[in-house]
Amino acid sequence: MGKMANEKGLERKTKIVVYLSVMIALAGIGVILQVVMTTGSPVERCTRIIIKSNEYSCLLSLAVKSENSSICTMLPLDYENMCYMQIANETKNASLCMKITNSSQKQKCLNGIAIFENSTQDCTLENTTNNSACYTAVALRTTNQSICNYITNQADRSICKSEVLTKLAFLYKNISYCENVSSVSNHSVIQAVIENVSNLQLENVTSSFGISELETNETYSPKEFCIFGVSYLSNNQTYCKYITETNLQELCMSFIPLSRKATNMTTNYTQQLENCNLAGSYEELCKETVLLGKAVQTENLSICHLLEQENETIGNTCYSSLAAKEQNSSICLEIRNTTIQNACISAINLNGTIGIEEADKVISNMQDKLNMAAKLFIRQQLYAAPTIIRFHDDTDGISGAYAIYKALKQNFQASSINIIWLMHRSIAYTETDYQNDLLLANGFESIERPLLFITDFGTSEESTGIEHAADKFNIIWLDHHPVPQQFKWEKLENYINPWLFGGDSNITAGFITTEFASKFGDLDAKRIIQASFIGDYSAYVRPDQEARELATIFDLATSDSRTVGSHSGNLSPETIEGILKDKTKMNELISYAENKMTELLDNAILGIKIHKTENATIYVVDFEKIRKDDKERYPLPGRFASKLMERTETLGDSSSVVVLHFGPFISMRVGKGLKEKVNLLKTIEMIKDDLGNQIASSGGHLSAASIKLKSEENKKEVIARLVEELKKQISRT
Repeated sequence: MGKMANEKGLERKTKIVVYLSVMIALAGIGVILQVVMTTGSPVERCTRIIIKSNEYSCLLSLAVKSENSSICTMLPLDYENMCYMQIANETKNASLCMKITNSSQKQKCLNGIAIFENSTQDCTLENTTNNSACYTAVALRTTNQSICNYITNQADRSICKSEVLTKLAFLYKNISYCENVSSVSNHSVIQAVIENVSNLQLENVTSSFGISELETNETYSPKEFCIFGVSYLSNNQTYCKYITETNLQELCMSFIPLSRKATNMTTNYTQQLENCNLAGSYEELCKETVLLGKAVQTENLSICHLLEQENETIGNTCYSSLAAKEQNSSICLEIRNTTIQNACISAINLNGTIGIEEADKVISNMQDKLNMAAKLFIRQQLYAAPTIIRFHDDTDGISGAYAIYKALKQNFQASSINIIWLMHRSIAYTETDYQNDLLLANGFESIERPLLFITDFGTSEESTGIEHAADKFNIIWLDHHPVPQQFKWEKLENYINPWLFGGDSNITAGFITTEFASKFGDLDAKRIIQASFIGDYSAYVRPDQEARELATIFDLATSDSRTVGSHSGNLSPETIEGILKDKTKMNELISYAENKMTELLDNAILGIKIHKTENATIYVVDFEKIRKDDKERYPLPGRFASKLMERTETLGDSSSVVVLHFGPFISMRVGKGLKEKVNLLKTIEMIKDDLGNQIASSGGHLSAASIKLKSEENKKEVIARLVEELKKQISRT
């Protein structure tokens, strides 16, 4: 011991920290308390602990368990704030939140109580008048305008009331609430209108004015903006007449036909066209969009022809929208612009024939489990428990992580030090992953067990680390990969997978995780979910331009994080958020990704090996010959295999299989024309019967799967056996 006491420098400190971390993890704070609790009061026993961090943890635990906030004053400032927060949320006493000196933590504390209780709280602050944000947050969450009266600052009180009234107006689609919306709250009311309008805008329809017109005209009164929003949400042009400002009234008259409702309900198009006469400078565009809605709703191709004669852009939109609704790619051939025509055809190929209602049904079956998991997640955040969020390194995985980040940002601190984001580059959660996570969690102090959140990977018999993790962590696990028989999911209370709820892998992990995140935050869920669908080629994909752009950024960033400024190999959703806010940077990255992908696809088509059967084609591709520079990470081989499959389908060959190999890996993708015949997981099992000693691991979905070989020596033999087995499956009727 004397020798250890004399050691100097970083090595000594590191050893002590690691030693203490392991001791805490193995023994727990409870054991430390038990050792010292022999004489004296509980507080005195805590203060006898020599190591300060353990003394603070002891006092913090004692304060929370006894609900005695006076003990908090004995702690350093950071611990004191945490102490007030935890007792406040345990007792649902908002006045304790006001003792927190850190403003963001204070708001987090108040928001947390509102989430759990959905009730009014005492937002009175001692020695400060800055209580407006607290009262406004509670008033909005409960839609109780009277709470705003507690705000002493007249301008803030007016804003609070206006925001609540606007929310009520939108909720009940009643313009009478707009009457008392104040003139001092332009920006907040305008943002509420824009958010609701953009969430309802007709899919596949774009315009030159739209949202940008609203954003650049904050001189309109909030009252009339509120009326505009209700008019749009209720699809009622009559309400527009209550707007006195001419330009906004005209905008309202012309904007309503863009509503998704305009093409999803029985509509008097003649009356709408007459109402367009009131749209002033927007009259022509108003009439075009009404006719567009009629063409799509009534499935009338001749209207699209008329629109194209007047405006080619609107005509192309009409063809694309009608083709998507009817799932008929032949309509796309009416489009003369080759690029737009190909995009239209590609969208139909991706859409499949399964309606989104089926996906909603599966998600509905998951709601009880999702609610239970969300409640655990919220509790962990309120107690600032160490939270490790592992997401798979692809578009689907980052989609879910990004949804959680956006939801956390609204009510908690998404970049809080207790939250660790880890991009996972494997299909399994191994013993090494567990040891790393345990070491990370040991760097934090909390009376709650740490939380391990996994999305879009791990459902595999190779996830050897999860059993040990279950002893040390609370676990939430959202995945969509097929559940192997050997995988003991029953032991995991918060394991949620569509295969257990009547669905399949078309219900992406990003979809499930976004639905989970929506339990504690308001999200632009559609765009994120569609990005995950695009990334995993789900049958439920309904692509639009924004979703495609988001999916491209997700794909590029997870393939090569260096392109978005992350050189550690890891990636956080906060980095993604920074890219999305910088439109110039975002467009540059999208252009780079699209050009790179097109170049490699063109090379692949030239160097592909073709195996023909009577009813299908098997394409074998050596990815290493296509991507000549092995230092480049974009695109990753598995994702390139999916893009190559998409290219073959765009060219009209949907009855095909892509087998792409690189190093010791083999990736396979099945075209939609063969999905009923070919099951890649069964194919792999058949290969294992003959060549199992050469396969290190495997996994994936029925139509998208991968194999990792123990070495490259026998790769040709394995590929030949794969092609043989695929031909057998294809030939079966």
